[in-house]
Amino acid sequence: MFKPNREFQAGLNTTEARRQREKNSLSLRRKDREIKLQNKRKKILNRSNNKGPTDNNNTNTNANNSNNNNNYGSQQTLQNDQQQQMRMLQDLPRYVKGCFTENQATMFECTQKIRKLLSFAHNVPIKQVIDSGVVPRLIQFLHKNNMPQLQFETLWVLTNIASSDKPEYTAKIVRDGALQPIMKILQRPNYALQEQAIWGLGNIAGDCLELRNNLLENGVLQYLVECCKQEFSDRHFANYGANDTMNNGEKLSPQQQYVTLFKNLSWSISNFCRYGGHNNRDLSGLLECLFHLLSKHRDIILEDDNNPYDQESFGGNIGWSFTYLTNSIDFDEENNEIIRIMNENGITAELIKLLGSKNIYTVHSTLRAVGNILTGSDKYTMKCIEYGVLPYLKTLMIDYHQKTINNINSNGGRTSYDTKLKELCWAISNITAGPREHIIEIMKQEFTPILIKILAGSRSIVSSEALWALSNATAGADAQIMQYLVQQGLIKGLCKYFENKYKQQQYHQSQDKLLMVALECIDGILTHDTDDHKFGIEFEEYGGINFLEYLQSDDNINEAIYDKAVGIIKLYFGGEDDDDIFGANTDVNEVNIDCNINGNQFGFGLNTNNNDNNANDNNANKNNNNTSNTFQF
Repeated sequence: MFKPNREFQAGLNTTEARRQREKNSLSLRRKDREIKLQNKRKKILNRSNNKGPTDNNNTNTNANNSNNNNNYGSQQTLQNDQQQQMRMLQDLPRYVKGCFTENQATMFECTQKIRKLLSFAHNVPIKQVIDSGVVPRLIQFLHKNNMPQLQFETLWVLTNIASSDKPEYTAKIVRDGALQPIMKILQRPNYALQEQAIWGLGNIAGDCLELRNNLLENGVLQYLVECCKQEFSDRHFANYGANDTMNNGEKLSPQQQYVTLFKNLSWSISNFCRYGGHNNRDLSGLLECLFHLLSKHRDIILEDDNNPYDQESFGGNIGWSFTYLTNSIDFDEENNEIIRIMNENGITAELIKLLGSKNIYTVHSTLRAVGNILTGSDKYTMKCIEYGVLPYLKTLMIDYHQKTINNINSNGGRTSYDTKLKELCWAISNITAGPREHIIEIMKQEFTPILIKILAGSRSIVSSEALWALSNATAGADAQIMQYLVQQGLIKGLCKYFENKYKQQQYHQSQDKLLMVALECIDGILTHDTDDHKFGIEFEEYGGINFLEYLQSDDNINEAIYDKAVGIIKLYFGGEDDDDIFGANTDVNEVNIDCNINGNQFGFGLNTNNNDNNANDNNANKNNNNTSNTFQF
């Protein structure tokens, strides 16, 4: 028989599948980083009275911006940018020469020009700047604490270089000795400098595993932990012109600069969590950072609710951090250091609360992290249940399911909500793969009717994941649990799933795993059939036998699938007359079901009044797909 274990999720829970999911996530995060950098470049370049890509007056650019407002991507603007970039690139040797002077004003002006040259949104000439030999000199500027504006411009130049998709450019900064002075700047009581330093370090860490490890070995986490712990102080506000306004053009307040700093800090820390392979010391440091972000800055998390579609959400970055950390741990271990630390310090409970955010990106990344934790041992899964994860998951499942229904009804194609609903079903399937207590908790929260609806009516990518969740439940079910599952409409939903998936779809060997899950689910149900064979009758009435016969008759079917289907037919339906199987005088409408329904609560026990209870049970059977009853013991 099918045994409940953590290997059920072959499609989502194997090492190979996890690695692929992480790889996709990292790719998306890299794209987000580049978009974020480009947006900031655009914002800064257009800030000075819409004068164009630099602070230089340019009549054509002014006219273009006046006529087109925010149409930055227009062909004319692009041409102007390219012309301006070419002029500045020709002047690069002069800028470099100015950086090597000792005149403070000249050093600042030339560094700023190089920053602007690297702040174009397209075809950024990073290689030319590196080849000019100016990078070591710029790194020297980081030590000039008496010139914070020069440090700010220098950090920005190095950040833009580190934003390249070529690791050798980022490695050049590291080889020339930038790490220590950048980390030292994190200790300065200056939000503008801290933010730019954090941004640069995040770019370096996100570039590749080797550079991330280099930063960790150089002790970067001790500086990041202190940044995460710092409280707001308006004395740390710094206005350097280039960082004094928000996206909407309003002046940046000290509190807003503080929030922006922490959003960048959360993003940077997420890059340090990537790639896996952390030692215990670094894991402890990263978890300490995340602990302070979650516990000390709830106001920033709540602010995400005001911007539900903000891709740079504070909570979203925290969710990705935990996703990366939990992607790389071994959940076969009974005692896991990461989860132990998270549970003992209240981190898991705070993480789960992010599932209630109104920001869709926060919910998305957090759901992945929580889903990873739920693949762990039974005790860690039970902790998540105790921390209240199920009500959050149920709310999300209802919402996503309704959105997918609306999309299907409007003949729309697959959407992100299908993927999110699949992720939710995956998370639930890892709970139902646990012991009886976990299955009961799922039923108490009334997930079963929703899962059955998804099984019967959603797209294959989602319904197949719901099959996993329900099949896992049947594998760990006793007679009581199975009776409840069937009463909720599992057999009808399962047969509808077969009809939807295989009616017009030819068999392919890639379906073998899913087919075996379906057959084990059928076997589990029929194993717990009642003495009057109610489950078998219902399975046959809804066309389940047709599915088994289809598997038996197709010559291309895998031998193991064929044997399983034939075995079910022989064991439960074969070789005997109906009278022998179900009894000569049995009427389906007179089957006595040993369960009671009182109001909206469903419990188990022996019937004391057969006539009355039979009538109630018949009505329940007719409406079992429309009833949402509370599972109680």
